[in-house]
Amino acid sequence: MVKYKRLSLDERESISQFLSQGNSLRSIALVLNRNVSTISREIKYFNKTGTGYRAWLAQHCSDYLSRTRNRGSKIESNPKLYSFIVEKLKLRWSPQQISKELQKLYPTNWDMQASHKTIYTYLYLLPKGELRKELISYLRQKKRLRKNRKHSTDQRGKIPDMISIHERPKEVEDRIIPGHWEGTVANILDRFEQKATPVYEHIQQTVGKAEVVGSDETSIKVNGKKGWFHTYQAPQWTFIGYHDSRGTVAQELFYPIGFPQATLVSDCLAMQLSTPAGKHQVCTDHLLRELCGMKQMYPKRPWPTGVETILKQAQDLKKQGSTLQQKKNIEQLFQKLQGQSQDKAPRKIRAFWKRMNKHSDKIFTFLHDDRVPADNNGSERTIRNVKVKQKVSGQFKTTRGARQYAMNRAIIDTLNKQGKNVPECLEKIAHFSSG
Repeated sequence: MVKYKRLSLDERESISQFLSQGNSLRSIALVLNRNVSTISREIKYFNKTGTGYRAWLAQHCSDYLSRTRNRGSKIESNPKLYSFIVEKLKLRWSPQQISKELQKLYPTNWDMQASHKTIYTYLYLLPKGELRKELISYLRQKKRLRKNRKHSTDQRGKIPDMISIHERPKEVEDRIIPGHWEGTVANILDRFEQKATPVYEHIQQTVGKAEVVGSDETSIKVNGKKGWFHTYQAPQWTFIGYHDSRGTVAQELFYPIGFPQATLVSDCLAMQLSTPAGKHQVCTDHLLRELCGMKQMYPKRPWPTGVETILKQAQDLKKQGSTLQQKKNIEQLFQKLQGQSQDKAPRKIRAFWKRMNKHSDKIFTFLHDDRVPADNNGSERTIRNVKVKQKVSGQFKTTRGARQYAMNRAIIDTLNKQGKNVPECLEKIAHFSSG
């Protein structure tokens, strides 16, 4: 096989001269000892533009393409861009998130921008070795090879080895065995709801009397409309309720008098912070996530970094134990930072600063009470099953179905916390084992 050689300037001048004389492409290729397709590709662009073939311009374009063709990856040639991408990958950011963040931080600097496809291409074209293995391990999918979805079946959200309802056996049509007709599951849930209601109400009352209560909420679709699951949980008990509202209306339905004897741990949602309680504790992990975002958006602003450092020191004191003086020092440092006005700061920092001033008495409650956690992760774990349910089934068809699910999850989560056998306890509640 003859190795391909690019056209030289002399050959291009010959092509220009032959074309001006009206020679055909085949005759030009024969004289230059080239393939006719080579000549055709050479003049194709100029035919489209209608400018006529120019040897010097064709050579200039060829030289430029030759220089840029093998210059390597944009990420590899830019250490700053490479460091930014690797740092975010370690934080489990997706390439799409990294690309969007680069556009926000460097809107006019094209050298500091890369599409998610560019990032994926760079990672998967790295030579085999520890670096490639490490960087791909930071991706959520962690696939060894990247496939084009256009040429393969997308399996996301699909049930493996799914059997269609149309393939069910013929004996199902007789509806002799329970489970062979559509109303079976709904009827079981209805009967269980009636018998589990006293247990559910007992859980609700017990959580209301707890000394430390965590609260959270998450949205869910019910018949195409948005609804809300609310959770209030103690170390050994979990209450979950459904309501159409996210606000105070839901809280007043579940706990009309609030938690007058308890410390309520929550995020910074206004409804949670306005709930009557003996004391409040704001989730410090939630605050740290907000501060991390501010640092990335406004790296030259020292105030978010200062607050972040104080909150992390407070969390460390909670884990390691602390003296009264250490606690006072943390609170004094925080008050000093809050005294630095952020009225002229960017909107996000300004709003956060005002919120911290308004709720400054709710930030370090955990330092003075060993029972109170510094975060609200327990409540977030409780509510996580709701999002899993939505990913599997998409939505609830009825409000009653959502309320039944809330009741069942509250009972199951409580049984898990208390280390009890869930199937046995559910069977006892439903009286399946009686008689």
